[in-house]
Amino acid sequence: MALKKDFEINGSGITASYIRVEDMIMSRVNDSVQISCGIYLSKEARDAGKNPINIMNINIKISELEGDIISTLYKEIKRLPELDGAEDV
Repeated sequence: MALKKDFEINGSGITASYIRVEDMIMSRVNDSVQISCGIYLSKEARDAGKNPINIMNINIKISELEGDIISTLYKEIKRLPELDGAEDV
């Protein structure tokens, strides 16, 4: 599972289009999940084993998670303004 949306990386002029959850760290004490998303030029680049061109770190509350955790993480990630309109792929 991943997200697809064209967006510019940090004003660099580089447009990436493939976002994939790479890692997450959960803290029950802080009621938080830190999600690290790899930002790839494209799905093809990721499938070819290329490294992400950027990493996006996102924090959400564990109490906001329900059901399938991975699907819920992507749902929460899509709420970010820069990923508004991203498609599941």
